[in-house]
Amino acid sequence: MDTDGLVVALESDCSLHTGPQDWFRPSVDIRWAWKVLEKLDSGGLTPIWAIYPTADGYNVEYAHGHEVTQAKTAPEAICLAAIIAKLTDSV
Repeated sequence: MDTDGLVVALESDCSLHTGPQDWFRPSVDIRWAWKVLEKLDSGGLTPIWAIYPTADGYNVEYAHGHEVTQAKTAPEAICLAAIIAKLTDSV
């Protein structure tokens, strides 16, 4: 965490990605974003299908290519998508 208590994540070069674990370089704390991913199936929600880097940050899409959210960091995009899914039951 930084001095303000905020989670800090450092993204890697997207051309080097081989799997979800490679989307992040080791950071101070992204474990909550991974917990969100692990819980989606058990909560009866459609799992997140894709998260990918863009010029402005990251996009999260679900199974049919529908864009769910955008965020500056991958953990933030994952968490926002999970919140939207939980609140709307549409993802």
